[in-house]
Amino acid sequence: MSVRLIVCDWEGCISEPGGGEVPWPTRDIAKLSELINLMRSDERYPPFALCSGRQFPYGEAALQAINAFWDGIPSVLENGVGLYYPRTKAIRWNPAITTSTKIAMAEISSKVAAEIEHLGLNEEAGKEYCISLNPPGNMTIEWLYEHIAEQLKDYGDFIEITHSKSAVDITPKGVNKGSGVQFLSETTGVPLEDMVGIGDTKGDLPMLKLVGHPTGPENADASVRQIAEYISPFRTTRGIVDIICHYTGIEFGFV
Repeated sequence: MSVRLIVCDWEGCISEPGGGEVPWPTRDIAKLSELINLMRSDERYPPFALCSGRQFPYGEAALQAINAFWDGIPSVLENGVGLYYPRTKAIRWNPAITTSTKIAMAEISSKVAAEIEHLGLNEEAGKEYCISLNPPGNMTIEWLYEHIAEQLKDYGDFIEITHSKSAVDITPKGVNKGSGVQFLSETTGVPLEDMVGIGDTKGDLPMLKLVGHPTGPENADASVRQIAEYISPFRTTRGIVDIICHYTGIEFGFV
């Protein structure tokens, strides 16, 4: 089995689902960081990168927390908007983001602002070209997804709408975790078939359907389980450690 890169979602995979309301599992993340340090010290093991909907500043902090620093290996952030290089802090924007894309997203942002006020939604701050909406406690993510899709149906030529367990994500057309990981492959020279992808929700499917080895933690939903090559018996961070060990042969356990 050829594995040259492991690409992992953050929320619901390394962190618990639930967005900012749920603290990071710091003890488990410290163990993952220990494992990644071991991988970095031995050329036999593949690099580890993120493929997340989170904004660039959040992604920078997350990568620092797990010590995921490999020369020339960026992470996919903001649902494929760009590649972030943690060593140099450089960003490469997805080629799908054009001037027309920027104009359309500005119009959509104005329309969504009215829904934010009317429904009491929270918008995740700090994103460059995507819009991520969190529902209040009395609203399901599924209902919000259907509602936003209906409100923005006239913009179908310009945007894609997906959701995780905590946010509805509105992204420019052609920009998703799939195009992001494709851009990652083209940039690094690592074939998609040589990548392990780790995700837990429908929003990860564009990435998982392209990589050679789609996987998920125990808490992955049915859409991920249907296409996964391997599902860990452990949830979130411990599941990610288990998946890494499954594909690398590293013997590493939690104390």
